[in-house]
Amino acid sequence: MKAAAIFLSLSLLFTAPYCRAQEEDPARREAYIQFLAGLDSLCADYQLVLEDMSVAAFVSLDQRAQRLIEHYDSLGATNLEACNSEHYPGLPPFDSDKYGDIGFEVEYYSINVVYDGLFLWQAHQLDPDSPFRKYTLYAAIYGDEGYLKYDLPNIELALQYEKEFPQGPYISDVLYVLGGFYHDKYFCLLWMKAQDNRYECSCSFDETVHPYRTLEEQIEETKALAISYWEKLARYKPQLSSEIIGCINAGQDNHSFNCPD
Repeated sequence: MKAAAIFLSLSLLFTAPYCRAQEEDPARREAYIQFLAGLDSLCADYQLVLEDMSVAAFVSLDQRAQRLIEHYDSLGATNLEACNSEHYPGLPPFDSDKYGDIGFEVEYYSINVVYDGLFLWQAHQLDPDSPFRKYTLYAAIYGDEGYLKYDLPNIELALQYEKEFPQGPYISDVLYVLGGFYHDKYFCLLWMKAQDNRYECSCSFDETVHPYRTLEEQIEETKALAISYWEKLARYKPQLSSEIIGCINAGQDNHSFNCPD
């Protein structure tokens, strides 16, 4: 009993300040309320855009959505663990159904609210060759499930984006997609070679493996492609690119971009 009491005291010592900090943070509470108000405004305007069905309007909504999530994420208002009724009695809950209809979902691997690019995808579906194609084509890489999908992105469309818009607004994101794809494929090929069974790869790369070329040839080619895309991305993310290129050269698979654990 005494040991239990000591453990409880230590638990309170370390957890109580955190809880009080959450309870006594009116700025976070207000930011969360404003975040929900911003989502409500997007919901209302989305209904108007659905009546108008304008590519420009969808792109505008998408840019608003991205600014909204970036701003309130920086304030800690998108973290549903921190912003809940336990810490803030009377705080309105996050309506997953309502906000999910405009592309705002709770991330699968965390409790953070994220935006999946729905508006941009709808803009591309409306007119894939519009004057806004340098924006909308990026959304097509992920399809109707958005940026949160846990499957391989459409690499052909990613390559197409790089070809059409080498200085486009999403070029760094596209290079990240391509670098991640070839990184994962490279290590998957190495695994397949070691196991001598290409169908055991959990990431569905078997569909991209050429049946009439040796694994050794494809491993070297894929490694070169992976490094080339991370070298291109170094202009935007130098530290990350350097780290991943080092891991590739060392044969250390410390990252996974398209393969869930």
